[in-house]
Amino acid sequence: MSLEAIKLVADTERSCAEQKNDALLRAKKLVADAEKAGQALLEQRRAETEDAIHALVAEAERAATEEAKQAQTETLRSCDVLRSVAQQQLKASADLIVRRVVNLP
Repeated sequence: MSLEAIKLVADTERSCAEQKNDALLRAKKLVADAEKAGQALLEQRRAETEDAIHALVAEAERAATEEAKQAQTETLRSCDVLRSVAQQQLKASADLIVRRVVNLP
């Protein structure tokens, strides 16, 4: 084998090794970039999910507050009705007691 052929083989082997190293570096960079992009997307989705959760909780709290107000209003109305009925029955009861004490028919 001539010196020139040996040099050509050595240069080719060196070139192949450099290409292999370059390819490995590019592959590692692609993986790193993909992981970075994936982490960024994951963080974005987490933030969006947290925002959605906060919105749902706020809506649930608003609805619960509204329902509590409606329940309180209805309870106050019921109390007013019961108080009115009790007042009417109180007068009738007092009249009945007076008739019995005085012994009236």
